[in-house]
Amino acid sequence: VMGWIPSGVLVGSNPTGVGGFDPGDIEGYSIETVVQLDPVTGSISEPLCNGPFGALAPDGTLACITGEGSDAQIAVTVPEGSSTTIDTHGQYAGGVGFRDGSSTLVYTTASDATELCTRAYCQDLWSVQLGGQTVAPRELRSADSPNFGAVLLSDDTAVDLVTESAGSELALINLTTGQTTVITLADAILGVL
Repeated sequence: VMGWIPSGVLVGSNPTGVGGFDPGDIEGYSIETVVQLDPVTGSISEPLCNGPFGALAPDGTLACITGEGSDAQIAVTVPEGSSTTIDTHGQYAGGVGFRDGSSTLVYTTASDATELCTRAYCQDLWSVQLGGQTVAPRELRSADSPNFGAVLLSDDTAVDLVTESAGSELALINLTTGQTTVITLADAILGVL
């Protein structure tokens, strides 16, 4: 069970990855098959995505991930059927979530070094306004570590965990302004629930 939505329950299967779950380890973990279960009738929908599931907004707007491992994109489809594709410029995308209903999409990308990222390994937190004429992702936070994950707390705030060889940092990120407030530094933080 992945969560409750107004029309029922989201149920996922065919997960990839072995062991625990780190929301920032988007290369190793994804849910390929997600369906809606109506608890009253017991009916199950067709899979929501033809690949890794991203997120489902309360209004039914759906985000699906394509091109994993090479050029990850996020296809956002509104209930009326129109869609927008976000080129993430990353090899992998995950940690997808909607805020402000479905007007903003927040996601994480991961890549080995590219022309856009000169570090050895890049993992970044992004937001993008939806519904306008142009889709322009905005970088909110970068990390050189594969152990990086952001968890949405509310429409305006995410909690972010960066674990580097020098230690760990737990911070709050304002998803509107990108302002980061460090909560604590530690030798190691295992994860954020």
